[in-house]
Amino acid sequence: MLPKDRQPSVKVLAIVPSVINFKRNAEKFENAEMGIKLEVRGGISEDRKNGSVTIFADIHHKEHQGPFGLTIEMLGVFEKTSEEPFDWEPFLAVNAPAIVFPYLRELVSDLSTRAGSTLILPTINTAAAAATGGTIEWPPKKKE
Repeated sequence: MLPKDRQPSVKVLAIVPSVINFKRNAEKFENAEMGIKLEVRGGISEDRKNGSVTIFADIHHKEHQGPFGLTIEMLGVFEKTSEEPFDWEPFLAVNAPAIVFPYLRELVSDLSTRAGSTLILPTINTAAAAATGGTIEWPPKKKE
């Protein structure tokens, strides 16, 4: 067991998909460049003992001519484990999305593979995403 001063400050209560909307385009089976938009939103309970983060993923071909369209909301719920004050805001902006995102990434990969058109989401830098307001688009928009 870890010494008391090395115990984690929060524990994961749940990581679950709260919304999955998948539509297969029966006329398109080849892979196409898909547009990916991710948004991260967090919340804290009134008593500040629990925090949550939801990652919203919207994955579509820009002209809706790709093999599928997919919208997912992945929810992570966390609980503070000590009586010490805990600063939820930086955790929910950076750490919580880093914990939840691999579950979303796996779900997208699994669903798209089962539909015959594998999509593997790129890894993300959650600190950089937090610095841009919690929204990431892929491929990145070109600077003019």
